[in-house]
Amino acid sequence: MSRRPEAGSRRSEVGEKADNHQPSTDMEEQSVVVKPRDVMPEGARTLPARYYTDPALFKAELDGLFGRMWFYAGRSEEATRAGQYFVRELNGHNIVVTRNTTGRVRAFHNICRHRGTRICTEVSGQLSVMRGPTISTGG
Repeated sequence: MSRRPEAGSRRSEVGEKADNHQPSTDMEEQSVVVKPRDVMPEGARTLPARYYTDPALFKAELDGLFGRMWFYAGRSEEATRAGQYFVRELNGHNIVVTRNTTGRVRAFHNICRHRGTRICTEVSGQLSVMRGPTISTGG
């Protein structure tokens, strides 16, 4: 059974009894009410809801803001030997990161320009030559 405030007593919005300012032990009186106007600076506004839900706006943001930035793909220790690789999905692009024969770490779109197929189908591995699955090995 819940207690109701006594007549002439107001409940505070911060969980204290208004009449004596002592912390309340009654669960009903411990609620905190926060109104947006209490936490937002005067004159502040938020974006319309569509900025958080519209797929077209999300894509435009990815392309416009993040399309020209560097992204963390992984650690160089994930490809320590020539031909070792790992694959990551970054900003909607499938990327293969590998170490070449001179020891440099390089990153490429994980797609064969010849047929448009994936070059590396595993998450990580070792290849002697990177080529699409439809390219002849000459043998």
